[in-house]
Amino acid sequence: MAKTRQQKEAGLQALVEQLKSAKAVVFANFQGLKVKESEELRALCRKENITYTAGKKTLVALALKEAGFDADAKTFTGGVSIACGTADDVAPAQIVANFAKKHEALEILGGLKLLIRVVRVIRG
Repeated sequence: MAKTRQQKEAGLQALVEQLKSAKAVVFANFQGLKVKESEELRALCRKENITYTAGKKTLVALALKEAGFDADAKTFTGGVSIACGTADDVAPAQIVANFAKKHEALEILGGLKLLIRVVRVIRG
């Protein structure tokens, strides 16, 4: 069943809030991961209080723009997933990188680290 416009807008706003409140964000290409592997990664993130979301590049680009970041998600390859950490600024990168070592289908695309309103874009 297709999502309604209200559902899409609610999803966009949730992603914007995640990006605004995050200390660190990691973008990854999840295409090729099996559902079971994707759920395993979600569980690892959940355990560390990291939100893990998969979204379309257009949605991610809109969320980044609305959150005030100058990054173009449309340049990413494959399906885009986002890991946002609010408590620890290293945990999202550690979890995704360690998972990517065991599962070659997961590819880190880049990330954002927020330091007192200063954004540093890191490309993998």
